[in-house]
Amino acid sequence: MNSIRNLTRFRWNLPVLAELKRSEGCKFITLVRRLSASDRAVRQSLDYLIGANWVARNPGYGHPSRPEYLLTGEGETIGAHAVRILDWLGPGRQGLATDRWGAPVLGSMAKTPLRFGELAELNDPISPRALATTLKQLVSMGLVRRIISEGFPPAAGYLLTEDGTPICGLLQVVSGRLASGPGRCTI
Repeated sequence: MNSIRNLTRFRWNLPVLAELKRSEGCKFITLVRRLSASDRAVRQSLDYLIGANWVARNPGYGHPSRPEYLLTGEGETIGAHAVRILDWLGPGRQGLATDRWGAPVLGSMAKTPLRFGELAELNDPISPRALATTLKQLVSMGLVRRIISEGFPPAAGYLLTEDGTPICGLLQVVSGRLASGPGRCTI
């Protein structure tokens, strides 16, 4: 899950990638305005994405109609998936894509129930409080379902809903980790 965590390391990474894909490149100020983000936050994401070789400065920049930042070859693929993720989430749930733990936790989910401890282990170094908060958000968004077993003692498990499965698959594709192994979510 480190790759998903790296992709969403900064709040505006996915929105910046999606906007650069949609507009086929952008100027810095245009990104700031379209995303309604601070200069510093967009700069932080751009620096990270340039370092990851997903975004590059346009070598032909200088003319007013030329974009300042473009997606690289690898960035084009990730940008296309970022657009799909944000479109699938819709306006009410897009905060998930910019939340520190939302996308990594969702990306670690499976079609079979996972217990709290298993999710904590998959998303190490997440704190128990952050995991509990994230799971509550994912359940309230309808992406994850909480199931209580009838055994003794009762135990809670978390699994993907029909809405959560495609997003989980997209997150794994974007992060370069295609679903592998039984029970992992697939597109």
